[in-house]
Amino acid sequence: MLRVLLATFASLALSPSPASAHKVLVAFASKEDQIEVEAFFEDDVPAHQAKVKVLDDAGVTISEGITDVKGFWRFATPKNGTYVMHLDAGAGHRLKKKMTIPLVETKRAAEPNGNAEPAPVNAPSTESRAEQTQTPWGRIGLGLAFIGGASGMLLLVSRMRQLKNRSDEPGA
Repeated sequence: MLRVLLATFASLALSPSPASAHKVLVAFASKEDQIEVEAFFEDDVPAHQAKVKVLDDAGVTISEGITDVKGFWRFATPKNGTYVMHLDAGAGHRLKKKMTIPLVETKRAAEPNGNAEPAPVNAPSTESRAEQTQTPWGRIGLGLAFIGGASGMLLLVSRMRQLKNRSDEPGA
């Protein structure tokens, strides 16, 4: 039984899986007449000196720059439309993020007659830095539940084999 469990865990440990040890992330928001970009890594470290380029639908660069020590970079708010932000934090840490101007979130406000009317509210267009870097407790719990369930199944199969071997022995 112990050999089966060890062999199973060894095969899981040695099986290939994608690595995302230090993913670069970005959040952006409208600040007065500028777009504020915040670049950071998933461990909440600022991506300073990261190159940022914003392209329009035609692929024309409308703005480019480098993030500061805190991972921030600002540029003038472009005309309404869809843009693609390219972020390069070096060492292969690259990200493309779609950005729609204006950066507004539609909020439904109830009217007296019961109809909902969309009302634009200035808001960030992506999850905030805090939301993107928080510990994924749900995924961790799911992973632990999977490991516990798999271990339980292996233990059950092992016990069933032991019982079957005992019943197959002469004189049992």
